[in-house]
Amino acid sequence: TTGEQHITTGVDYVNLLCGFFNSYLFQYYMYLLISKGSYAYGAKEIFEQIQIPKLSENQAKELENLVQLELNGEDVEEKINSFVYSSYGLTKAEISIIQGITT
Repeated sequence: TTGEQHITTGVDYVNLLCGFFNSYLFQYYMYLLISKGSYAYGAKEIFEQIQIPKLSENQAKELENLVQLELNGEDVEEKINSFVYSSYGLTKAEISIIQGITT
């Protein structure tokens, strides 16, 4: 599939996707799609359009570890969001827009 990304083996894909899908960036993306009435939250068409950036094995492990820490009750939400912003190469201005809508 065009735009499909592959991640190194040995990575917990569930935790990796949880990191992306629970980030402010994804919440913002959902807000944009739902606010214009295009899709329902969780619609198949939304998930088909999402492109997860290609990560190195170290990056994938870093996000996997952050998600595991969050699941264990540590507050690392901002670190996860920063990781996701960085993965997509967002600017400070873009991050400010996202945080203004989602926080």
